[in-house]
Amino acid sequence: MAGLLVVGAAAALAAVSSAAGAASDLPTPAIATVKVMEGDDALWAAAEFDDRGWEEMRWYRIDPQGRLVWVRAHVSLPTAPALEEAPLAVYVSALAAYEVHWNGERIGGSGTPGASESLEIPGKLDTVHHVPRRLVRKGDNVLAVRMSSFHLRRVLAGPVHLLAVGEYGALHHQAVLRRLPAFAAAGALLLGAVYFAAMFFSDRRDRGSLLLSLLSLAALVQLAAELSRVVFSYEYPLHILRLEIVLAAAAASGLLLGAYVVDLYAVRHRRALMALALATIGASALAVPGFDGKTAYVILSALLVVVVAAAIGIRARLRGAAITMAVAAGLAVWLVSRPFGFVDQMYYLALTALLLFLFAQQVALLRRTQSVRASAELRSARLELELLKRQIQPHFLMNSLTAVAEWIESDPATGVRMIEALAGEFGALAAMSDKTLVPLADELELCRRHLEVVSYRQDRVFALDSDGVDVSGRLPPATLHTLLENALTHNAYAGGAVFTLEAAESGGGRSSYRLRSPFEGRARGRRRDGRGHAYVRARLREAFGDDWSFAAAPEGVEWVDTIEIPRA
Repeated sequence: MAGLLVVGAAAALAAVSSAAGAASDLPTPAIATVKVMEGDDALWAAAEFDDRGWEEMRWYRIDPQGRLVWVRAHVSLPTAPALEEAPLAVYVSALAAYEVHWNGERIGGSGTPGASESLEIPGKLDTVHHVPRRLVRKGDNVLAVRMSSFHLRRVLAGPVHLLAVGEYGALHHQAVLRRLPAFAAAGALLLGAVYFAAMFFSDRRDRGSLLLSLLSLAALVQLAAELSRVVFSYEYPLHILRLEIVLAAAAASGLLLGAYVVDLYAVRHRRALMALALATIGASALAVPGFDGKTAYVILSALLVVVVAAAIGIRARLRGAAITMAVAAGLAVWLVSRPFGFVDQMYYLALTALLLFLFAQQVALLRRTQSVRASAELRSARLELELLKRQIQPHFLMNSLTAVAEWIESDPATGVRMIEALAGEFGALAAMSDKTLVPLADELELCRRHLEVVSYRQDRVFALDSDGVDVSGRLPPATLHTLLENALTHNAYAGGAVFTLEAAESGGGRSSYRLRSPFEGRARGRRRDGRGHAYVRARLREAFGDDWSFAAAPEGVEWVDTIEIPRA
């Protein structure tokens, strides 16, 4: 399904490109080279002026930054009936103020060009100027443009984006058609941003939905900045701000795309891959000349990180990694072959196709996660029931109540204290039964309550020594309590017993707890792998997934249960 999305997007892209190319079948007069002279003279607009001594260059090499220049182009109109009937226009896109002259007569302008910043009034970036039919000659026509640019915060490599003659409105129509894929992508990006934001706020642990929401939002900001040129007319100094927004949004979306795919396929290599992404994207944004070049290399850097992460996923045989790598590699090749056309025209549809695939991956992942969580909730409910059942077993209640009765007959005060201890144990169990983790202080209090009940029941002293243990840690409920009960069940302590809890901090941010139980009246080395250990393992798995260890083995005259978990 995801592959069909990518293929469908590519087909739509090709169709729109064909439509853009066929927007106007009229022949277009070509302006290949122009003549340029710095200075100012009104006579330079005249069609008969001799400009053979002027500097000749390609039109996109014109640079009016920090100066006032005149530009002249000789335009030969094709002899075609359709062109003779069509209204003609001069298209100018330049970060400058300018006046446009056709065969010596001024036909339009944008702002007011001047010889200094104080004399210049900034003009609009993109303008169209109608050429009156009475001014059009067969054969040679002269286009003269007076321009200056003093209001840019940065020096740009190519301040003139377009100088062309064509059918009135045709080039603008083509520009809109070329950007139709971007308009279509905006809806998908907005839906993705809203949907995955809602998924994240419904479950704050869902990092994948957060990354996809932010990624869609960053791409949407970049798209909005890109399309603003088509939708709004603005003065040329604002174009720098627009380019900066496009670059910043491209860098943000690149980092977020890399972070999401790394989390999906190569989470163990997250630090290294994200460091690579930051380094390459930062270097592209700072070192590559020109905003278009910066943006193209930023996108390429992000795609290469995606390719590396997906390759790791392929090696681990993770679902979807092969398609992700193929799509990202294809986009990278396309970008390298057509860097500027790709960024301006095709990037947003291509990115949306990739995001649709990732959206499908994330939705499938969310469904699997919800299924796992539902199973975990069911398992947790069973564990809660098991915890309560362990303390209301008939023999435990019978033995405890029998001891209470005996103490009330022989020593009522002690009987009352035993009832209070028993009530305290049951109250502690009820308070923690629905929790995944409890403070170690609460767990130790539960253990001491239980040992107090056993002490009254057997008329012997049982105690837990936890001196030096930091009680700020957290453990699954009743884990130590269960291990103590195991020791009491499998040993016959004729004179009572003292159990010892030790804690240590190991490397990698982990905590280790060792419960030492003395041997007495049982065969040493006998394994305790019954329901008690099964309960402990189930609780650890519920709280920490697979990131824990539990071992139980004899050490000399003691049985030692060791739990190692991430530090809370």
